[in-house]
Amino acid sequence: MQRISPISRVAVTQRTKQLRRQRWWRGVQVMWRSLWVFVLAGTLIWLLLQPQWVINRPEQVIIRGNQLFSATAIQSILPLKYPQSLMKIQPEEIASQLEAKGPIASAIVTRNLLPPSLIIQITERKPVAISIPNPDTPPLSNPPSPRSAPTLTTTEGLIDETGVWMPRASYTALGLPLPQLRVIGLDETVRPQWQEIYQIINSRQVRVTEIDFRNPSNLILTTSLGKVHIGRYGQNFAKQLGILATLPQADPPLDPSKIAYINLRNVDRPHIVNSK
Repeated sequence: MQRISPISRVAVTQRTKQLRRQRWWRGVQVMWRSLWVFVLAGTLIWLLLQPQWVINRPEQVIIRGNQLFSATAIQSILPLKYPQSLMKIQPEEIASQLEAKGPIASAIVTRNLLPPSLIIQITERKPVAISIPNPDTPPLSNPPSPRSAPTLTTTEGLIDETGVWMPRASYTALGLPLPQLRVIGLDETVRPQWQEIYQIINSRQVRVTEIDFRNPSNLILTTSLGKVHIGRYGQNFAKQLGILATLPQADPPLDPSKIAYINLRNVDRPHIVNSK
């Protein structure tokens, strides 16, 4: 059996010194790396705070995704004051404030260093109708405070095709023309049906200028032929509009001035009620 020679005390001492030097050198390397990262980060922050990294004018804000509104109109509602340091701008805060306004459904804000600028990608919310609260609704026993936020059932405003209510002023301030369609009495009980109703009306060759939801058992449309009584909204609505679309081609032609209303409650027996 081979005999293992004992390790000398000198060798152990040398090995210990070598390990200590290695640990010292690794510590120096870690310290220099940390110092380098600290200096680099500090230099970067210092550079970004210099005058050249500042948003000085609206032209440095690039708007993308806008179709309804001009870039100038969107820039006018930005919560920004010029000049503004690029580093001090909070993209999430700007996006949230934009989305809180009626015209903007969503916004993504990013900072660009070269050249210093803001890029704002937006999705617009298009109004399709003027929403008018039901004038026949009795006043509340506890009316809302003047500071209360306006709502669909309390304040005239605008709605998009999904039924989202928006302040009228938020669009007129941007120069957008108001929609021609008026909706009366749309409330939270009817809102779930609104998107389907609007899509059906929009897909038919019938010009509807007003939709009256005040009577749940009788939806009333105002068209180029006059008032149209639909009855309770249901699965026959598309068929009812299809019948309505054929009436302008009737022989003899219909005279809207002699029509009190068109009754389409029963799709199998539509009839015209003449004015007296």
